Amino acid sequence: MSKKAKTIRPQRGITYECYRGFTDRMGARARRGRRYCFLSDSFTGDFFMFTISGRGVAIAVDKKKFTSHFIPVNPLEYCDE
Repeated sequence: MSKKAKTIRPQRGITYECYRGFTDRMGARARRGRRYCFLSDSFTGDFFMFTISGRGVAIAVDKKKFTSHFIPVNPLEYCDE
């Protein structure tokens, strides 16, 4: 019997907080404590997240590493679809 890794798939309307900072492929910095909203899915294996708090526009997160960097928090009313 094999164990499957527990993964979180981002959803629209849910706010995610970064608990482990990193730099994405394009050089954008995701800092610890910032909040992000799911923007879109890509065919390259990334999730695009829109910045809600702090500076910046969007970051690209590798699908395999999403759960090791983000946790879901309560939805905010200004995180539009």
